[in-house]
Amino acid sequence: TSILSGVDKPDNVVVEALLAFLRACREDERETLAELSATSLNYLYQIATCARPNPSVAKALRIEDATRYLHRKAPSRLMVVTVRDIGTMCSVTGGGA
Repeated sequence: TSILSGVDKPDNVVVEALLAFLRACREDERETLAELSATSLNYLYQIATCARPNPSVAKALRIEDATRYLHRKAPSRLMVVTVRDIGTMCSVTGGGA
């Protein structure tokens, strides 16, 4: 199952894995994601939209771990966002620097 399953988007817009995850989360889950990732929700959105496309490896690992935790709580709704997803999403779409 793709992380993008069930995400409404125009055909010309690529939805990154992290952005799709954030959109699928309830408000409390987004706050938990930020807390477990040791960062702000704003910074997660900057990463997700390729405004800040190159988080540190340590930050990407924290994000992956946090998405795994939340996935276990809601496996049918939330998918795991991997370090590979985070590390390649902006370069694949041409986003970022």
